[in-house]
Amino acid sequence: MIFLGLLACALHSLAMPTEPGCRVKAGDKEFIVERAVTREQQRLGLLNRKSLLESQGLLMIFDRDMRVPIWMKDMRFPIDVVWLSFDGTVIDLKTLPVCKEMPCKIFYPISPARYVLEVGAGLFPLNRGDKVEIIGTSRDSLHPPVPRSVQHKD
Repeated sequence: MIFLGLLACALHSLAMPTEPGCRVKAGDKEFIVERAVTREQQRLGLLNRKSLLESQGLLMIFDRDMRVPIWMKDMRFPIDVVWLSFDGTVIDLKTLPVCKEMPCKIFYPISPARYVLEVGAGLFPLNRGDKVEIIGTSRDSLHPPVPRSVQHKD
């Protein structure tokens, strides 16, 4: 089964322009998500996309807890934004509307988060304090790679 999960994430990554994805289980819903681990991928998020399937999403992965701001500039559809702790607990969630004119409002979570999940508006079924499960990848592979300048040489 683990092999099938990894295969599904690998095949999914061919259709999406960021890092290879995985699945996020939230209650009785499952989302196939791409991973945004670089600052550029996180900055772009879902911007300039025409649509998002009900089963798709984006998981932004940070190397430390932070109050990750989200804005809706250049978004073509509303989304649910879910800020998650290191263990997958929902810290905060908001349904964000499309920004129709500048300046676009910036949205913050109530407390620092390690991950941000973006899915179509009205699709995320859980509440604050509930947990999501990440499937099809090891927990270690969720984290951004350590830059070469920081890695120790053997």
